[in-house]
Amino acid sequence: MKQLLALCICLFALKPTYSLAQSTASTEKTVVITLNDKSEIRGLLIEEDESKIVIQNDQLGLITFQKTEIKRIARLNDKGWSANPNPTKYFLGQSAYSLEKGDGYYQNIMALFNSVQYGFTDKLSGGLGVELITLSAGNPILYANLKYALPITDKFRMAVSSNFLTLVDEGSIGFLSGLATYGSTEHNLTLGAGYGIAGGGLTSDAVITINGMTRIARRFSLLTENYILPGNGEAVNAFGIRLINKNNTMDFLLLEGQFPLVDFVFKF
Repeated sequence: MKQLLALCICLFALKPTYSLAQSTASTEKTVVITLNDKSEIRGLLIEEDESKIVIQNDQLGLITFQKTEIKRIARLNDKGWSANPNPTKYFLGQSAYSLEKGDGYYQNIMALFNSVQYGFTDKLSGGLGVELITLSAGNPILYANLKYALPITDKFRMAVSSNFLTLVDEGSIGFLSGLATYGSTEHNLTLGAGYGIAGGGLTSDAVITINGMTRIARRFSLLTENYILPGNGEAVNAFGIRLINKNNTMDFLLLEGQFPLVDFVFKF
């Protein structure tokens, strides 16, 4: 528990440095626009409204794009870093950020568990997954998820998430939770609380989750995931690092006394 408190303090100790840099930087913002045909163009943001965006490109000058032509707008920070491509989740745990409509990602954990998540709207996302060893044995472990997220302010969001997992010869179990995230897509902390679903009802014991991430460099973020069982005083604490690329991430997570876990996430 002391390790958890120490890391939470570190997450927010690092955040003010980032915020100060943002506030003292130039008001000019660089964006990278991905069009529907997957071509990209970079420039300074000049004007934007609900229907169009105008940028200044070094070679082409002023260019106006209709929002209907655009698949994604990546807004670079004052250091020229691309945004975190994977802000909706940590390793296993989720944040209250949601996938945008039409966005999705594929996640592979330890080469065995595979899942796909998709944004049906800017607030509602869902996904399916399967474990490969049980699949090859003809009795697969299957996974399903739905999440509804609601932005409250620029830095505070809330979400409701439901997860279901089929177990070999054990039927199925689920988990229903509420999430509250404070911070940006680069530096945030998420508090969650939920109950298991088994035998047609909710379990009596709650699970508390405290997850966080902070971006420390162009290619690296620190992660923590923590699961607390108030009923018996037990807790599982995990700490890790995220390697960041333009459209994908790779996480290394270390649980206390366990072999490190690895996952790959590819955004599409």
